[in-house]
Amino acid sequence: MRNKRKILFKISYFFNQFSLRLSTKYNLIRYCYIFEKGSSRKVSLRSKIRFNPFREDKLRIKLKDEVYIEKYCTFQGTGHIEIGKCSAIGERTTIGCSEKIIIGNFVQIASDCSLRDTNHKFDMIDIPITQQGVICKPIIIEDDVWIAAGCHILSGVTIGKGSVIGTGSVVTSSIPPYSIAAGVPAKVIKKRG
Repeated sequence: MRNKRKILFKISYFFNQFSLRLSTKYNLIRYCYIFEKGSSRKVSLRSKIRFNPFREDKLRIKLKDEVYIEKYCTFQGTGHIEIGKCSAIGERTTIGCSEKIIIGNFVQIASDCSLRDTNHKFDMIDIPITQQGVICKPIIIEDDVWIAAGCHILSGVTIGKGSVIGTGSVVTSSIPPYSIAAGVPAKVIKKRG
């Protein structure tokens, strides 16, 4: 019985790896106009990832070595997204970029997160919000950061190296290095180490 389980496990593992390689090749070829030439090897893009450039000639994504992006993620906008080596993005995460989002090396972003570098202007009450335009400020996530499930990172935020962002947090201002932050809005609750 054990040998049958081992064989079944090996077969399912083989097909899983094969489908992962196939979906990665498909996404890299289908969306070649989005990925920069500097995009590197050992990248894994699961199936059902959506790329929604607002203009086909604008959205650019640069992936470094061993980046892993889970299924049902969405990339949208007209900006520049850079994802560092050995970083992973979980299922159903949305990255909306109109200017620039930089994700460092060894960053772990869990499922159901949202990163958006754009916010609507709403200062004038006599003009509808949809006609007031937007404000774009880059998001920078430094190396070795863990962003737990369901977090929202808003425009103009820098998350310092080695920080941890707790589940369901809304990050509205920058977080210093080696901090643990949580809450709505996210506040530093303690330092690592």
